[in-house]
Amino acid sequence: MTSVPEPSANIQRDLDECVRSRRQHIEWTNRVFKLASSTAPSSTRHELILVENRLCLRPLLQSEVQVLVTVCQCKARDWHAIRLLLSTEHAHLDASHALRQLVSRSNFQGSVVLVMPGVSIMLEEREMSRSSNESSPYLCLEPGVHNNILVKDCILHLDGRIYDNTLVERTFVGSNAVLIKCGTVFCGTKRMFGSLDVSVGAESGGGRKLALHAEFTMIPVCEQLTQQNQKSLNDAQSDETHLRSGMNILCAHSLLCNTPTVDGVFLLPKSTIDSATCVSNAVLFGAAKIHASASATNVILQWHASISNQSTVSDAMIMEHAHVGPHSLVTQSVLGPDVHVSAGEIHASVVGPNTNAHHQSLLIGVLWPMGRGNVGYGANVGSNHTGRLPDQEAVAGEGIFWGLSTAIKFPVDFSGAPYSIVAAGTQLGPQRIRMPFSLIVADEVNGGNSIIPGWILYSSPYTLARSEIKYATRRKAIHHNYYTGWKIFRREVIEQCLWARQSLRNVDATVYIADRDVPGIGTARLTEKARLSGIKAYDECICRFALQGLLEFVEQHIEHGSRCLESIVAKEFASAASLSINDTTSVEWNTFPWQACQSKEWRVQKSVIVNEYPNAGGWVKWTLRLLKLYATLEKSYAANVFECKYRDDIRGAEIIPGYANGHVAAQDDAVIKATRTSARAIEAKVARLYEKLCFSVPESKL
Repeated sequence: MTSVPEPSANIQRDLDECVRSRRQHIEWTNRVFKLASSTAPSSTRHELILVENRLCLRPLLQSEVQVLVTVCQCKARDWHAIRLLLSTEHAHLDASHALRQLVSRSNFQGSVVLVMPGVSIMLEEREMSRSSNESSPYLCLEPGVHNNILVKDCILHLDGRIYDNTLVERTFVGSNAVLIKCGTVFCGTKRMFGSLDVSVGAESGGGRKLALHAEFTMIPVCEQLTQQNQKSLNDAQSDETHLRSGMNILCAHSLLCNTPTVDGVFLLPKSTIDSATCVSNAVLFGAAKIHASASATNVILQWHASISNQSTVSDAMIMEHAHVGPHSLVTQSVLGPDVHVSAGEIHASVVGPNTNAHHQSLLIGVLWPMGRGNVGYGANVGSNHTGRLPDQEAVAGEGIFWGLSTAIKFPVDFSGAPYSIVAAGTQLGPQRIRMPFSLIVADEVNGGNSIIPGWILYSSPYTLARSEIKYATRRKAIHHNYYTGWKIFRREVIEQCLWARQSLRNVDATVYIADRDVPGIGTARLTEKARLSGIKAYDECICRFALQGLLEFVEQHIEHGSRCLESIVAKEFASAASLSINDTTSVEWNTFPWQACQSKEWRVQKSVIVNEYPNAGGWVKWTLRLLKLYATLEKSYAANVFECKYRDDIRGAEIIPGYANGHVAAQDDAVIKATRTSARAIEAKVARLYEKLCFSVPESKL
């Protein structure tokens, strides 16, 4: 039985608050504008219209109109259509003195509601308390509405700053929100803020429809992508149909400035649009930002997400702490948390957490839900056109590195080859590769490509050690943190290694060409040396994972002493199932980490242990010898991590003048220090277990 992880109470409260805030703002602005505009002003010149508890609308008094015209130099087509929103206890007081300070040199048309300073709108009270400690520099300006060529059909809080705009139409500006020096700010049609439909995969002739909500994580995105939960798609398509607004909404402490064209935006507190070129149908969460000549159409930006520096984004969801820019193009895509795209293009793709495309590159129709990868300069992962239709797609595995100037012809599937590298200059034709931690490189002698299974494990383990630390410490997206911290070496990946090892073992030749000789190597060429190296690398990886589980099991039961432990271990391993290798010949999606059942992990670990190391003596002695072996494997792994970085140091010093002065030496490297510390900690744990069970630490004979 698997259970999808749930966010913490605080995170869930924050997510619920975002939904509630959107609903309340849309409902409130719709209601207020309807009240202000539905009744003929001439017949209600002295009538108060109750809006909510102790708040009401009233038309301007004649004295207030006179001040606005003569002192404030304002104009209106019909002053009867201009209303004040104020407390009921102040409704009959003349507001001329306040308006003298708060409104100047602006033209009004249609129904305009001016919210008087100090009026506490119920839906803004919570936002103001949470936002007031981070003030915008624009708040040093005097509040109010000043120097606007035309203000039409708006609700403007006079505690906000609305300055120097050409046209402000159908817009709500909240308390301490800023709207300055924009061109045309309007809302052309009613918008369903908070929902977005995109199509990923095939650009033509099909496509995978995703119905997104603003607060989505990668979990419901993947459910829809893999069609595992049709209810999720149906709910997303129907749940928010009533959330339509005919107004731009600038919540308290949001900022919109220096942007020529704005059509339909919802800015939550602390969000910013600054010096963009054009923004249409956009929802920005707290601290999200569109700026520096960027343009955006049909977008959702979660917390701290950004679009910047002449980038263009359309029909895209940008999750928390994901960043697009500079000079990037993103369309019909989902960017997961902590994704960075710079100077590249992404079309019709799903890009999972912690993926980086820092250089000029291309992704088209790439389904990469697990992310954690890199896209090198000049990588073209997008040859999706058959000459008939651009209807092909690619599935990228977790942690894939697309090297410089790679060219990938679709369809390809790397989901069975996590943390593999496609080396610089490699061209891949349509294929399916199922060899984890591999290197695929152009074969300059024989043509085509060669594959080295498990190469990362034995030749570049520093890559994996660094990645484990990076993904544990660099994740900034706190609203996604509860599900994005999965480990590299876990059951699903180990099961892929088990299958790959079996595939490599079941052959006997000197050279192997493609899947017809070795299932899982795609169209690549495999040498006997690479095959044997791959088997050895998978052996060690599988055993480290299994023996780690054994150490955790023994630590949980050590307090019972050696006699009890003997029976506990005997009972536990007597029930261990024989090792079964999952059939990966069927074309289907992998299990996502958040779907994994923790109890199954120990079951796989037990099966591996029994299969690899049959018991030939007492259970406790057998267990302790295996733990000693585990400590030895971890020590060897730490040495290999050091060695691969040390090789770089030696090579660099032989080629580059002053290399040592400009690089951190292997012995001083933080990743290597952490790996060594972990190995020593495991060695100390094993020694303590021996001590508790009254055994001296023997040399491993396994």
